[in-house]
Amino acid sequence: VSYGPVPLKSQAGASQLPEDDFFCDEAAPLWGPAGRGDLRIMRLLGANLVRLYGNNPANDHTNFLDEAHAEGLGVAPGMSDYPYYQQVPGSCLSTTDFNCFTQVKPMYLENLRKGFMRPDKTYHPSLKIMNILNEPDLKMPPTADTDGPEGPKKMCRALISAFDAMLDAEREAGVTGPLINFTATFSYAICASCQGPEGGPPLGPALGQMAILDDAMRNPGKYGYTPVNDITAAYMARFTHSFNLRGGAQDFQGRYLDAYARRFPATPLYVGDIRQAAGGGLADIGPLVDLSARGGLFLGAAYVRFDAAGGAGDQDAALGLFGHGASSVARMNYSGALSQVPCLAAEQDASSGISLPAAVAGAYGGCGIDEDALCSVNPWTVELTQAGYSRVAALGDASKMRVFVKRLVAHLGGEVSQGEGNSLEYFAHKYASKGASFFRLYSDLRASRWVAFDPAARCVVDRSAQPSLVAEAIERMCGYANTFSCDAIPGECGQNVYQKGDYVFSRYFKELSGYVNPLASCYSNGAAIYSTSRSYLQNTWSRQCVEGAAGLPQPAPLAAATDGGCQSETGQPSNSPQAAVPGAQSTGSTTARPSSTWAEDVSPERRSATKSSSSEEVGRIGEFLAMGR
Repeated sequence: VSYGPVPLKSQAGASQLPEDDFFCDEAAPLWGPAGRGDLRIMRLLGANLVRLYGNNPANDHTNFLDEAHAEGLGVAPGMSDYPYYQQVPGSCLSTTDFNCFTQVKPMYLENLRKGFMRPDKTYHPSLKIMNILNEPDLKMPPTADTDGPEGPKKMCRALISAFDAMLDAEREAGVTGPLINFTATFSYAICASCQGPEGGPPLGPALGQMAILDDAMRNPGKYGYTPVNDITAAYMARFTHSFNLRGGAQDFQGRYLDAYARRFPATPLYVGDIRQAAGGGLADIGPLVDLSARGGLFLGAAYVRFDAAGGAGDQDAALGLFGHGASSVARMNYSGALSQVPCLAAEQDASSGISLPAAVAGAYGGCGIDEDALCSVNPWTVELTQAGYSRVAALGDASKMRVFVKRLVAHLGGEVSQGEGNSLEYFAHKYASKGASFFRLYSDLRASRWVAFDPAARCVVDRSAQPSLVAEAIERMCGYANTFSCDAIPGECGQNVYQKGDYVFSRYFKELSGYVNPLASCYSNGAAIYSTSRSYLQNTWSRQCVEGAAGLPQPAPLAAATDGGCQSETGQPSNSPQAAVPGAQSTGSTTARPSSTWAEDVSPERRSATKSSSSEEVGRIGEFLAMGR
C-alpha cells in the first residue's frame, strides 16, 4: 500500500504543512497502535509492504520501522525531491549540472544514522527497497521524455550519481550484513526521447526509461559521470526496476511483462503505484497479486493510496482506500503544526458500490477490518483510567473490552499465558458493561492466574506516544531522579527522545520499586509502559539504553504479524504480544505484583515497611496519575 497520509481534510490546509515525512515520530498518532493504527490496518488488509514518499533525513525513523516490522510489513522509503530540484540554493538540477552526488550523500548518510541502520550496522530488517527518485522522467528535467536526447542523458546522470552517493554513504557508515535493493520508479509515459535498441523506435511505457538507465549504469562515462564506487556491479546485484501504472492492469502479462522480461531477463520488477480512473474498480488487483505469487521477475504492486491525502487535489485523492470521518481519534503536533487526526471512513467503488478496503483485503488475502468501528471509541487509544474504562464499557462490546484488558496487562509487564484465551474472553465479557469499575477490574486482573508477569519487565517509552509527551515525562522524572543524572546520558541513548526516555524511565522506575505499582508510576499519562522484555527488546537501541537489558537473552519474535489477525477490531501491536514470556511468573495472589530483577534486591525490612494490600495499591493509582509520576 502506498502511504502518504495528510491529517487534514482540505487542500488548503494540507498545503500548509511544513513537510510530508509521515514516517517520523511526530506522525505516530497516524500510524501507531495508540493512535489511528494505520500500519495495523494495512496488515489486516493483507498488505506486506508500505511504500513511502516524503523523507526528511533530520527526522528519526526508527520507531516507524520498528512498528512496521512488528506488524510484519516491509518498508520501501524513497529519497525526497528536495536535493534534486527543490533545494534553494544548491539543487543538482540548478547548480551541479544533474550530478547529484554532493546533495544526496549527506542526506542518505543521515537516513542511515537515524533509523535505517541498527546499532550493529546492519540495515533495519523492515527495509526492503530504497527509491532513488519517484518519476525522475517528469522531474530531472521535467521534459526528459519529450525534449530530445539530452533530456534522458541528464536524467540518467542524476540517477547514477545519486545511486553512487547512496553507495558511498553506506561505505562511510560501515553498513554490513544483508543489503537492501534500490530502484528508480518511472512514470508510465512513453519516452519519445529514448531511442530503442539499435536506434529503433521508442519502447513501451517506462521501458524506454529503464533501458537508457540500464545503459547508463553500465556505461556511466557516456553520460558525463565518473563514479566513485562500482555502480555497475551494485546495479547488477542490487537493483529492482519499477514504474507507476496508469489506467488499470488488464492483460498485464501480455501487454507489459513479456516485453519487460525479454529486455531485462534477470532484473526484478514491481509496480510502485497502481492508479486507475475514479470509479474504475479493483478488478485488476487480484490478477496482479496472482501473477506475483507465481515467482519470477514480477514482485507485486502497491495500491494508491491508503487514504485520500487530505484532499490533495490530484487523482490520488479520489483513489484512497479511506476517506476521513467526522470525528478525531488523536491530536498530532507535526513540525509545530497542531491538528486533529481524523478517523478513517471506508471509501466505495463508484461503479459497483463495493467497499475498497474490503476489495483490497479480498485480493491481498487479508481478513479485513470492522469498518463500522473506525470512528467509534478505540480501546487502543483511551486512557487506562476510570474514564477510559467507562468509555469502552459503554459500548457493551466484549471484543473491545478484550483489547482494553490486554493493553492493561501489557502496562503491568505481563501477557496472557498461552492457552488462556478463553479465560481472557470470560474476563472481557464480565467487565463489558457499565456496572463495574476500573479499580475493580484492575484488582481482579492482578489476581488472575491466566496472566504471566515478566521478571525482566522494565518501564520504557510507549512507542505510540507523541515525542512532546515523552519529553515532558523525561523532564519530570529527571527532576525527581536520585541515583542517576540526566546530564550524563550516554551519547547513543540521546539520539532521539524515545531512546532517552528508555534510559530515564527504566532507571527512574528502579528507584521507585517496592513503593508503587507499575501502572501508577510508569504510565506517566501515556508516555511510558511497564513492558515485557519480549516487547522492548524488539525496539532498536533497547539493549543500549534500557537499564539492565544488555545481558538479557534475545526473546522469540513477537506474534503480531502471525496470529492470523482476523479479530478485526485489532491487530496485535508491538507492545502487547500474545505468547507467554519465557520464565514469566503466573500469579493467583491478590497481593502479587509483577516481579522484577531489581525488586528481588530490595531488603526484607523495606518490603515489609512498604507492603500494601491490593486495595491500598489500587487506591494510589489516581493519586500518582494526578501527580504525573
